[in-house]
Amino acid sequence: MLKFVYTILIVAFIGEYSLVKLGAPSGVATIPLELLSGITVIVIIAIALSRKKITLHFKYILVIIFLLLLIIAGLIINQVQPGSIFYGIRAYFRYIPFFFLPAVYHFSNEQIKKIIKLIFFLILIQLPLIFYQRFIEFSHLLTGDVVTGTFKDPALVAIIAIAAIPFLITFYLRKEISLKLLLISIPLLVLPAALNETKSVLFFLPIALIAPIFFIEDRRKKLKEIFPVFIFGFLFIVIFVAVYNIHYGKRWDGNIVNMLFSEDRIEGYLHKGATTKSDGTEKNTIGRVDSITLPFQVFSNQPIKYLFGVGIGNAISKPTSKLTAGKYSYKYIKHGGRMSTASQLIWEIGIVGFLIFMLIMFMIFRDCLALRYGNRVENNIALASAAVFPIIVITLFYKNSIAIQQPSVCFLFLSGYIASQNYRRIKNIK
Repeated sequence: MLKFVYTILIVAFIGEYSLVKLGAPSGVATIPLELLSGITVIVIIAIALSRKKITLHFKYILVIIFLLLLIIAGLIINQVQPGSIFYGIRAYFRYIPFFFLPAVYHFSNEQIKKIIKLIFFLILIQLPLIFYQRFIEFSHLLTGDVVTGTFKDPALVAIIAIAAIPFLITFYLRKEISLKLLLISIPLLVLPAALNETKSVLFFLPIALIAPIFFIEDRRKKLKEIFPVFIFGFLFIVIFVAVYNIHYGKRWDGNIVNMLFSEDRIEGYLHKGATTKSDGTEKNTIGRVDSITLPFQVFSNQPIKYLFGVGIGNAISKPTSKLTAGKYSYKYIKHGGRMSTASQLIWEIGIVGFLIFMLIMFMIFRDCLALRYGNRVENNIALASAAVFPIIVITLFYKNSIAIQQPSVCFLFLSGYIASQNYRRIKNIK
């Protein structure tokens, strides 16, 4: 089973990128991971039938069933065409089996440690590739948008690297790694953001450095241990600003700080006052907040769509394909629906579906909090995951992370592991 999970993670991180580089269309390049997801379904069913035991709280099954019923109702109400339905199922369900795998197979402490190490390795190898992209492949371009590592989105490769920092800090506080290793690793995780123009890291990095201490049980005793991290963390932020200004400062009056902390620029980035008459195909017409509020404007006179969405695949499917084009594909693009996970979900499953999705997120977070006490592997992972949750939630409203393989697979597998381990704790299953 360990080799199978290794294969899933390696394919998730480098499979699509490698195939695209070899000339495969992006739609085809995702097939290997989707095939592994299908195999995972077969593995889950086989193990569940043989052992007749699933270590997952019934609340997850119940809420997921309710969400599925809502999705089916949305498809029927909106009369979504078959091609769009297939596109929607592929988009939303292709990685879900990875959540259930730990519920049927109990990973040992040694196995889960090796899996975590592999994830860290796959994140760290983004750095040499990012260096190559920044200084060789795309050295002629000023923008960092093309510096993505093996990811599709430059911001998400930086965010997943920053999200690894609370894990390192947790392992340090729990005596799993040394301070030296921690202080060497953090700048390696911060550098991708500086090289690919991910400005949001200036907000995420302080959260990553501070959050673990809020969730650890004996925080007063741990403050002395983590104090050097705060000092070096400040230096890392200074280095980030310096590296960023060298490469991209000319675009922001020579200093990223001028851009980030200018009230007009922040407000303009988040909220541009877009209306249903705004054209999202024109540059700088829709802000992050606008992309979330616009679907409510579009469906203000259609309460059913306001509540339950237009149906999965009916907005996100490509409007240029006759087979999959959804009825609302053009409106979705025009009004910035692709900008974030939150906006996508509100468009397709409505405010009710989005709230159910957030309920599942809250349930996972509760399991993290319940499982964080102790010094076992699962306790450490739960504590680190709780510390990462603020970054995850903010990212839902900032980027469309649900569409990217790497963060989706990591989040679903680790969430499933935490949910399963907390159930085992509650039921006292060894």
